[in-house]
Amino acid sequence: MVESAEYPNREGFEGWFKREGWLKKWPLHLAAYSGDEELINILCSEQECDPNLKMTDWYDSTPLGWAASAGHLGSVKLLIKLGADPLVPPNNAGYTPLGDAIREGRLATAQFLKDYEIEKLGSLREVHHNFLSEEEEIEFSEGHDEVNCEEIYFGIQKFLNLTDQRWQRLDNEEFRNKSHADEIAIEAGFFSQQAANYSQVFAAICKD
Repeated sequence: MVESAEYPNREGFEGWFKREGWLKKWPLHLAAYSGDEELINILCSEQECDPNLKMTDWYDSTPLGWAASAGHLGSVKLLIKLGADPLVPPNNAGYTPLGDAIREGRLATAQFLKDYEIEKLGSLREVHHNFLSEEEEIEFSEGHDEVNCEEIYFGIQKFLNLTDQRWQRLDNEEFRNKSHADEIAIEAGFFSQQAANYSQVFAAICKD
């Protein structure tokens, strides 16, 4: 599935890729950007290419990021099935696979990756991974005995405030750039979900 008629000409892209001398060096990245699911399967399953391999010639980008940039949702799903991690840190250009999809206006792919992120971060441990201190994280995983309920409460407020900020930006958006408005809406939904996740943790652990 390709999201947009604006998808770059495959022959032109492959020509550029070959001129850079990358064809043999980064075949999985090319297959990902081209949406060649059969070749992706062969490269990962038979030739044992690493689906998380960083392309050192191009910002340490991953095959998943290239597939997301092109809006090949089928290739994105296949790469994840084959072991690609959508939750990798941003590449050297500052983009995660989700960021690549949003940047290029691949809204269906962006929504899928955002839903994936929310689903994975929905577990109690993962929700707190980027919020609790290392000591609190250990305590949390060992039985929640000393979890700082005040910190969790402020986490709820933090995400609610971020959600409100996004909705306010949407209210002020003149919608001259639809992809920008859609990006803001996706962010608002994500922060709202995170607030809900924190609320569930607070209710379960701090209700007394």
